[in-house]
Amino acid sequence: MGILGIGFENCISIDGCIYFPSIVGDGLFKYDSTGVEYLGELTAKKHSLSREYGELLYKDGALYAVPHAAWELVKYDLKTKEFERHFLDFGGEELTSRIYRSFICDERLIMLPTRFHGIVEVDLCDYSVRIVDQWMDGFSPLADRINDLYFRSGILHDNIIYAPFCNLNAVMKYCITTGNVEIIRVGTTGYSSICIDNDNSIWLFPRKGESIIKWELGNDKYNSYGIPVNCRNSTYVGCMAHGKSIWAFPETGNMVLRIETVTGEIHEDERFREICNSEYNNASSARTVFSYAGLHEGKIIASTGNTSELVILDLERNVIQRQVLQVPRDYLNSYREALIQRNRAVINSKTKSRILNERDKSDLERFVSDVSYS
Repeated sequence: MGILGIGFENCISIDGCIYFPSIVGDGLFKYDSTGVEYLGELTAKKHSLSREYGELLYKDGALYAVPHAAWELVKYDLKTKEFERHFLDFGGEELTSRIYRSFICDERLIMLPTRFHGIVEVDLCDYSVRIVDQWMDGFSPLADRINDLYFRSGILHDNIIYAPFCNLNAVMKYCITTGNVEIIRVGTTGYSSICIDNDNSIWLFPRKGESIIKWELGNDKYNSYGIPVNCRNSTYVGCMAHGKSIWAFPETGNMVLRIETVTGEIHEDERFREICNSEYNNASSARTVFSYAGLHEGKIIASTGNTSELVILDLERNVIQRQVLQVPRDYLNSYREALIQRNRAVINSKTKSRILNERDKSDLERFVSDVSYS
């Protein structure tokens, strides 16, 4: 008897409750000690094969679901439990899979592009849109890689957004008060994840390469550290600093890395080895080892793709909790159909992964219908 689990690529923790949009189906969910609650659907599209919404942000008692490939910003009031949808005018250009990392700064929502032609700023009072794109006009190294990803991660520190390029050995420095943009060359490769430690050093994790960069803010000095010999190259879905350590969670790699910031020592956190050795199946929420990892209220919260689990590492108590986020009864049919539609499509366009055939579909339908509830 199986349990069908929900995965996510972003979440937010508020007073011990975890809110997240699902990878499959674009539902909005809440997790607490009583289990998983379905709050509503973020998109009006039925079983869209593209992920319509990505990041979830919080401001003044409301959640904001940031569009990843949608035209609307969705606001969810935690008190009234009501949804608001606000159309965003991107100048007539389609936003398909073009926003990944976002920040709320005062009354502005700032969205970093993956393939869109500029930084998107949304006024949260009237929902007007401003595109910051002047910095891209003369930046030929980026123009040469126009079909590649721009940004996948970023941090906000002292009113400055630092966003490493995926396709270039550089970091964008965007001052949200002045609007100034500076491109700083760092290292030798593109990056997938970024964090800042207690000593104000920025750590950059590779998108495709083998080097981890420690970059000192305020100067051009950086140190390069090689990943362990038996560590498979991977994009990293999240990295975070706590105390004198940094953790980095792979998208498809075979180990979670732990770095000691004082010595630069890098080793595997073996507590996650079983997850990293897991395999994909038709009921997996994503074709990844981890689909998300972030630091929330003193805890690392992660979502796995292959095993469809919620993983929580309490850094103060040094305790790990693993649990499949079971699909609620009132969302099971919708999730089931969305999962089948997802698996029918080509899951990975680069490797041309197989398409779900009728036998696979039958197996999946039997699996989905054979869900236990405790």
